[in-house]
Amino acid sequence: MISLIAKVIANYKGYKTEKKKEEDILVRMAIIRELNKTKNRIRKFSIENEKAKKIMDEIDVFVKDIEYSTVGHKYVFFSSQASLNKNKIKKLIEYDFLISKKLEEIENILNKKHEINMSNIHYLVKDLKNIYMERESLLR
Repeated sequence: MISLIAKVIANYKGYKTEKKKEEDILVRMAIIRELNKTKNRIRKFSIENEKAKKIMDEIDVFVKDIEYSTVGHKYVFFSSQASLNKNKIKKLIEYDFLISKKLEEIENILNKKHEINMSNIHYLVKDLKNIYMERESLLR
């Protein structure tokens, strides 16, 4: 599973090292990068579409949520003294896998040559946000 995640999120190791905080940041930055790419593609092809504008606004809010999420010492998971709870790490990797799959799905839709299906993009962005929020609650 980790190798599949690493195809989407470069340098992903599955929280096996002491760099748990850095790995979390990799996941967050991958989400932000893909969301911004999505927004730019939507803007390029569908600026007049009201649904497209709504999705771009939702992407902006989601990106801000990620940017302002607490990273680091406030969460026990990131403490260097914290013992690694294998169940928690397994669940976190599962969330990261789901995130990487959603990012791939978004990328696949964007790579199609025909009109971008706004309903599919909207669904995937909302689903990605829900997965991200569940992931965040696990870290607290």
